[in-house]
Amino acid sequence: MNVISLPEPRLSEDGRAVIFMVAAGGREVKSLISRAALEQYFWLRDDADAQCMLRTFAAGRHRIMALAQRVALKSGASEVRLEAADFAR
Repeated sequence: MNVISLPEPRLSEDGRAVIFMVAAGGREVKSLISRAALEQYFWLRDDADAQCMLRTFAAGRHRIMALAQRVALKSGASEVRLEAADFAR
């Protein structure tokens, strides 16, 4: 059994996304979720600071990572960007 150790999520340089890694098909895939998606689907306040944004990500981590993994497996992409529309499906 291979165990992949993924780095901790972090804020993008512009503060408009959380960057995280997912394991998909035996590879590590860089993933991002936009602040807008966190606001619309995970109840992030529009005036929230960076720490609150990371806590909101952590609270929705399982759902967010599951979607990122599905997208990565389906598309084969090396990077996945999740926007609010991705959660509307």
